[in-house]
Amino acid sequence: MSVRRQEFRSQFGSLLADYSDVKPASSSVSSITSIITEKFLAGEVDEVYVVYNDFISALSYVPQVKRLLPLAFTETTEVVDKTEYNFEPASEIVMESLLPYYLETEVLEVFYEAEASEHSARMIAMKNASDNAGELGGSLTLEYNNARQTA
Repeated sequence: MSVRRQEFRSQFGSLLADYSDVKPASSSVSSITSIITEKFLAGEVDEVYVVYNDFISALSYVPQVKRLLPLAFTETTEVVDKTEYNFEPASEIVMESLLPYYLETEVLEVFYEAEASEHSARMIAMKNASDNAGELGGSLTLEYNNARQTA
């Protein structure tokens, strides 16, 4: 078991699933959302959060915490229409059927943001490595020429 999994368990309790080795990560979205939906609707978890790197630009990404469940609705101060609506089927059934699609979209967005941040970090690291190698090559060439001329 990796050190990260042990640290997670000691801080947060049991780990329901580990998809860290699945490549591409987006292929595990449906499995993840089914676990989240099942545990939330069964009342085994009260809240679901996801932590990820939010891609801002090629040079910047910010760690984010996003609450997936329960859904947060914003109250509007303006009342446009006081008409009450009847849902057919019931609103609970509609929400239960739409919840997996909502979660898949949110989790997929998180994966894409994290992947973009990772690619950006790798791109910057490779550029820095290439620049350093170029500088090192230039200084070694200069040193070699000086040694050759001295000899």
